[in-house]
Amino acid sequence: VEKIETPDGIFIVGSGYWPSEKSVSAESLVEKAAGYLETHDPEDSFFLFSSPSSDYVRGDLSIFVYDTAGTCLAYGVDRRRIWSNDIDMLDSKGQRISDRIIATAAAGGGWVDYPMNNAT
Repeated sequence: VEKIETPDGIFIVGSGYWPSEKSVSAESLVEKAAGYLETHDPEDSFFLFSSPSSDYVRGDLSIFVYDTAGTCLAYGVDRRRIWSNDIDMLDSKGQRISDRIIATAAAGGGWVDYPMNNAT
């Protein structure tokens, strides 16, 4: 995850991956999306991040974007998640995932692991 500040607001951009050997691809995808968001209109960016034929969806790798209140602005090709508030989404241990994602982004970015659906 990475925190991006633009004139339109503060956003948290991230990517998830399965299996774990895709970490380098996920990291480069987040860096590319963060760079795009910094230089383009947020709404255009979020639409592009959610488009199946874009460079921001690579098989099972995709970009997600949240604001600091936990509102989903992009979640890969799953457009049903857009505008949902995921601030209270819990991992398999009952811990709020958003707290770790937002704290990691605010601290300069990095990796966030959490157990979900019998995987990390």
